[in-house]
Amino acid sequence: MRVLILIIPLLLFGCGDTEEPAAIQQQAEAKADTTKELTTLQKAEAGDSQAQFHLGNSYNIGRGVPKSENQAAIWYQKAAKQGHAWAQVNLGAMYYLGDGVPQDDKQAVVWTQKAADQGDDWGQTNLGDMYANGEGVPQDDKQAFIWYQKAAEQGNVWAQGNLGYMYFYGKGVPEDDKQAVAWYQKAAKQSHAKAVAWYQRAAKQSYTKYVQAQVAKKGIATAQGNLGTMYYFGKGVSRDIVTAYMWFNIAATNGDEEATEDREILNQEMPKAQIAEAQRRSQKCLDGNYQDC
Repeated sequence: MRVLILIIPLLLFGCGDTEEPAAIQQQAEAKADTTKELTTLQKAEAGDSQAQFHLGNSYNIGRGVPKSENQAAIWYQKAAKQGHAWAQVNLGAMYYLGDGVPQDDKQAVVWTQKAADQGDDWGQTNLGDMYANGEGVPQDDKQAFIWYQKAAEQGNVWAQGNLGYMYFYGKGVPEDDKQAVAWYQKAAKQSHAKAVAWYQRAAKQSYTKYVQAQVAKKGIATAQGNLGTMYYFGKGVSRDIVTAYMWFNIAATNGDEEATEDREILNQEMPKAQIAEAQRRSQKCLDGNYQDC
């Protein structure tokens, strides 16, 4: 049976499409992108922080301009110095990864902290990760908990899952299974459509549909699998193997590999009638967009 998982995203906004359009469409889009980037470049050079951030994204994924992490970091830094929170998050992530700049955990913290202090939920989540792992700052579960909580209260699905993890293991906060379940439920019951829409807070930020969907899907699926574990062991809730199977089944459907393994374990343990009921409830939950689980 799975061990509860701490999600460590350190998300970089606007990182790359994976879908390849047809050749003709690709050429047309490339031409349109190039024209658009000329306008963006003019605005960026004039000091527009939004355009600088947009141009940084373009260089980061090679949209309309040659792909260049170095150029991406330059433009993110210009925007970040003007207080652009998303640019600060991305610049922090680039320092953390060593993409386009020398790897530097302390600089990663500096820029991530700036975004977090502005109330950006991904800055807060990434800063929580840094404290949880002791990267660029002394390891401090209490600080990790504080920053996860700030982001979780804004609806950040990754932070909600991590907050559940912190409560379950008593990291930075007294152990509390009921609170762990409560936060896993908040994350697990976010529909993918709702989560993706939430990540599209500003359509102009150049988030790709692929990245949005994958971030939402992975974070939610992990929380769903963790919630299944809580029901399986009766942690913070009454033990309910049918509900555990339901959440494992939903998480597996959403791509969680460990949940797939746990579902197979239960397939060997549970009577067929219980499995059928759990599968029925899973489908009802999915069909109801997580409103009837």
